[in-house]
Amino acid sequence: MASRTPGGRGGSIPLTKDMKLRLGNQWSARATVAKPGDAVLSAGGAGAGPADALGLFEPAAPAVILHDAAATPSAVLGQPTQGALEFLPDERAAYVLMQTVETADGLIYDFTLPQQPAGDDGAVLGGPETLTFPINPVALAGPGGDSAVLGVGEIIGGVVGSELGGAIVKRAVQVLKSPFDSALHESIRRAEGEPWAGVLWDPAQSFAPIQGFEGWRMLLKPGQPHRVLLFIHGFGSMLGGPGTNEWFTQLGQQYDAIIGYDHPTIWCDPEHNARELLAMIPDDLELSVDVVAHSRGGLVARSLVELIEPQPKLNIRRLITNGTPHGGTRLADPERWDRLVSLGMTAASVLAAPAGGLVWVPRILELVLKAASQVVFDLPGIGAMTPDGEFITKLNAAAREGSIIAQAQDRVRYSVISSRYTSGGLASPTMQQALASFAAQTFFDKPNDLVVPTESMSRLDDTGLVPRSRRLQLDNDHFGYFSSGKAIAFMAQQLAD
Repeated sequence: MASRTPGGRGGSIPLTKDMKLRLGNQWSARATVAKPGDAVLSAGGAGAGPADALGLFEPAAPAVILHDAAATPSAVLGQPTQGALEFLPDERAAYVLMQTVETADGLIYDFTLPQQPAGDDGAVLGGPETLTFPINPVALAGPGGDSAVLGVGEIIGGVVGSELGGAIVKRAVQVLKSPFDSALHESIRRAEGEPWAGVLWDPAQSFAPIQGFEGWRMLLKPGQPHRVLLFIHGFGSMLGGPGTNEWFTQLGQQYDAIIGYDHPTIWCDPEHNARELLAMIPDDLELSVDVVAHSRGGLVARSLVELIEPQPKLNIRRLITNGTPHGGTRLADPERWDRLVSLGMTAASVLAAPAGGLVWVPRILELVLKAASQVVFDLPGIGAMTPDGEFITKLNAAAREGSIIAQAQDRVRYSVISSRYTSGGLASPTMQQALASFAAQTFFDKPNDLVVPTESMSRLDDTGLVPRSRRLQLDNDHFGYFSSGKAIAFMAQQLAD
């Protein structure tokens, strides 16, 4: 590995003929360029390089390991980035910069897209074709203060200092590339797969796919009513596998069947998801349905209730949403898709086991990153969660007399579970603050569960909030609702009343 050191704070470090590290005035660092085959992560890290976690992207340049990087207390939310990496590409492709922060508790991912260079304190490498990637700072609190990763401290109320305190094992950045896909929308559609419904015979096992109309009729005999508990997952996730569905045992004993709906969440909007589910169910069934939904799944459920004429084959009686962005989330804004992917990849690396299969699937997040790197932002599944977008506006329109929404409010009982994350849900303080910092970059000082603003989870439409007796607020992260005893007990009570 070849090391490079600047003359002092600020300035730049030439790395290769195609790559240069530009330092902000508040940062000094020594950079090491890894050779092909060199281990970028420590012996305990997963894989030889940060890019090993990805499938659609590959290295476009050697990894750069940053040593002795120190940010002053000014490197906090709202302040300039710590520095930038300039890269001169030699082929037409989609490029991103991936920063990995290896800690004793796992990997923190931070993705950034190329931007226009700020300031004019030196010539840009290679001229106008050069890509400039901002590097977000790493700063942890000094003695006695709360810690934060990636330079954000406001969410936890502490003063961010410059002591790394031994929490960081290794820090690296690497430019990644992916070939341009002229048919990206179709590629995303194929990658997400077709929707399917499954039945949960045993909460210790996986959902078993229901095979066509006859599969439904074998499960639930036509000509008589059946009580069904329907679970709808959220954005970028899927139905959980063995060992992740035990919480259903406390909810599903009074039902004839527990059904899960697995569906794409990027290329189509929630109303499309809802109509596809209805199309799977034979018209000769009579299902009395209670719905439990997570995150974006609540928008699918509300589409079934509020945007589609009621049908006897799927009569929804109760709907409980967990962390649903009823009012949208700023993570769905195109300019924050890099935050969406960074948060999701980090969460997936540390929360997969305790979250019961509800953590975003890295493969799905890569598709979002691929789209952002190609400046393709017209993805209806994500756009449906934009706070001021067309879908949220339509869903939350004031109920007119005689409308489907007005009828729904009379026949369906809504309950909501929200959360105000307090960074106490993880055993690792480093990871607590890493996830909190991502949320702070998006929501600033507004309470949230790392993904959705707390206020957005409770306000279903312009008429106001769900009654207090049917609301529960927790302090977990977005992926912790179904591992919360309070949430399970609340849902059981709401479904029993």
